[in-house]
Amino acid sequence: MTPDLEIEGTWEEILKRAPELRGRRLRVSVIDDSHASSLRLTKRETRLLERINEPRPEGFNSRYRDLIAQQKQGSLTSEEQIELFRKVDEAEVSDAERLENLIDLAELWGKPLDQLMDHLGLRGLQIA
Repeated sequence: MTPDLEIEGTWEEILKRAPELRGRRLRVSVIDDSHASSLRLTKRETRLLERINEPRPEGFNSRYRDLIAQQKQGSLTSEEQIELFRKVDEAEVSDAERLENLIDLAELWGKPLDQLMDHLGLRGLQIA
């Protein structure tokens, strides 16, 4: 299988680009200060990174924010309140799955979870 993209850099540089690389076949060259080596992600690593970076369905975040704003204003209809409850449930399930995948990848790479999240640029992200 031919890679869609070849990237080169330190682990930190490559991992920071992870969100833009989602869903692509890669050939990664990791450069160390002393030498360069070619590295290929396993299928499991690739799948975990894909799942971690999987976006919410199109329009989800904007609708969620709209419903929250309406709730704060006290203008939600009963139908919109039900929709908001469903969106909160969807977000919680999605976040839990993302966290499970992050934990799996951290264990696979032998890194603490917070260090992996830093490397992937996931610190301080707003969920919705």
